[in-house]
Amino acid sequence: MPLSMITKYSSISNYELGVLQRQFEKSHFVQSHPTSEPKKLAIFDFDSTLFFSPLLSSTIWHPDLLRLATAESVYGPGWWRDIRSLDLGPFDDLKKTAWEGYWNEKIVQDARDCIADENTMTVVLTGRRFHPFHQLIPDMLESKGLQFDLIGLRPDPESVSDNQWEATGNKTQLTYNITGSVFRSTMHFKTCFILNLLHNIPSIDNVVMWDDRYHHVKRFQEYLYTVRESGTISEGKVIYVPGIRPKYNPEWQKRVIGHIIETHNKALMEHVNEGKVTGKFQQRLEWVENRGEPEDPLDAGTNRLLQLKSLPAQTVIALSTQCINSLKESYAPLFQSQMEKNKNKEWKYFGGEEPVFFGDYVYISQKVMPEESIPFGNIGTKLNNVKVTGYSDSPKLPCLLLQVQVGDNTDAKYILPLWYKPSEFIDIFRLKDIYWKSVKQDDSSLVTCVNGEINYAYRLGVLETSLSKRTRDGTSPPRRSTRRKH
Repeated sequence: MPLSMITKYSSISNYELGVLQRQFEKSHFVQSHPTSEPKKLAIFDFDSTLFFSPLLSSTIWHPDLLRLATAESVYGPGWWRDIRSLDLGPFDDLKKTAWEGYWNEKIVQDARDCIADENTMTVVLTGRRFHPFHQLIPDMLESKGLQFDLIGLRPDPESVSDNQWEATGNKTQLTYNITGSVFRSTMHFKTCFILNLLHNIPSIDNVVMWDDRYHHVKRFQEYLYTVRESGTISEGKVIYVPGIRPKYNPEWQKRVIGHIIETHNKALMEHVNEGKVTGKFQQRLEWVENRGEPEDPLDAGTNRLLQLKSLPAQTVIALSTQCINSLKESYAPLFQSQMEKNKNKEWKYFGGEEPVFFGDYVYISQKVMPEESIPFGNIGTKLNNVKVTGYSDSPKLPCLLLQVQVGDNTDAKYILPLWYKPSEFIDIFRLKDIYWKSVKQDDSSLVTCVNGEINYAYRLGVLETSLSKRTRDGTSPPRRSTRRKH
């Protein structure tokens, strides 16, 4: 493909082309196969396609903290730019086991088949940035025995500053991504990357991609259609991979977020107390043997600028411990039956995340409602007339949900989730294809009535203290917020 065609279809600058070309020339493909003329290009996404990459769970974290932790340059570089998001344990131990339990083995086998085909150029293409993930992802792939022709980490930036943070603006705001990006977005990077390969290797006539995100799959399909219509390739398709997360690990999530908050506090204090405008902080987790239990992220001193705190997130009916245990015992056989019935259909875990029992709340609202707006009374009001009217019986859903009504109001139905994948907590309230099977109130085999009290579901958020009003002991009065104030 001529350079003029690349710029036409990707809106790419000469500088961006230069960055991609330098990446290409350093690749294993160029170094090992300088005369190879592959006919096919196989492109594998990394996160949730090849690898079960962890995300922060809505069952643990307040919605505002989730938003800020994944945003760039708030409490660190941002989840997808922070190497701690893949810091899953002691590096040497993980390397010995090749990150066992974190791979989608079906897609790994597809990659192996492509790598073994001498007529196929096989690539990992990810929005993970070259800095800092070149220190980790190539080792992960190598340990799994996957020798890709090219590992396409997003080169944003191509070179990185020695400083990991700097103070800007109002003197207490920190920026963690000091060097500007080259590409506008991950989609822009990936489309430019593909066309640069087609320019360098004109023998490629067929492009196949594997990706886990519906909207990316659709856009790549449209893009490959455009490239095909230009006459550059004759075939192009995208294979959708259902995104899978690793097994639920609340302790790991708390350890990572605790460390992110700790290093952010350190950077802030270095700026405020020592006047530092730029600086570094240790960005990897410590995995020292016999270091004892990880620090409880809630057990933080009051002199912390940011402190994790349980904050109200949803309005619920909190069930009694007796009810929770009764629900689990009563509905476990039904859930196991559904799991067994559906295991050969859509519930394909491949060793990844599986449903976990929660069963503690009837969700009245996904928002924190003012007490005067709660339909069943104030916080603390006891309710003994919560009736189970149905349970989910949908073959394609890896969950078991109950439908309940409060009192004699048969018009309003609420969801009491029992088993579900933690990463899909928000999604279960948006499902439109649930088939509800009625529960008869005289069915002695199932719990049909539960009790609890009006309350809020609490999740871990951030409690911030003011930097401007210090007390005599050097601390600041707490201010409840999960929004950034500094």
